Amino acid sequence: MSHILLITLRLFLSYTFIKARLSKIAYPLVFAYAVKSYEVCPEQLLTCVALILPWAEAVTGICLLLGLLTQGASLLAVLLSSCFVILVSSALWKGLDISCGCFTGDISQINGTHIAFNLLLLFFSFILVWKGPGRWSIDAWRNSSDKTSSTPSESESRTTKSGHQETG
Repeated sequence: MSHILLITLRLFLSYTFIKARLSKIAYPLVFAYAVKSYEVCPEQLLTCVALILPWAEAVTGICLLLGLLTQGASLLAVLLSSCFVILVSSALWKGLDISCGCFTGDISQINGTHIAFNLLLLFFSFILVWKGPGRWSIDAWRNSSDKTSSTPSESESRTTKSGHQETG
């Protein structure tokens, strides 16, 4: 798969998750109210969800942006996107007339477009889990430096079958 496509997917997902967390971190009470409106989270967990979820999105977005721990961040993106699909689907099935609560200033009512968008995020995240971060990432750089540092040069000593050191 094209490295340009992989970096494009990483940057798109990164932008989406970083943008989504901005208003949630700035206005946690507003976000807590948005979570409550989905009618799936117990009152006792609202504050916890409202404080932790935006930071999970931030870590996911930053890791994807840098290409650092990309497969783990992509798995987290799969989990988050799956939850969002389920939550929006549940709210639509219940007939709730609520705002998404996804982005800063987003007061749009939830609809099938929200589900489609999150399914797209889910699909892109699966591609990154499967294919990795691409060439232009910290992960790729770390993997290439690990390979070059672990490959012995010809001048380094080698151990023979009998266990004796042999110098080149």
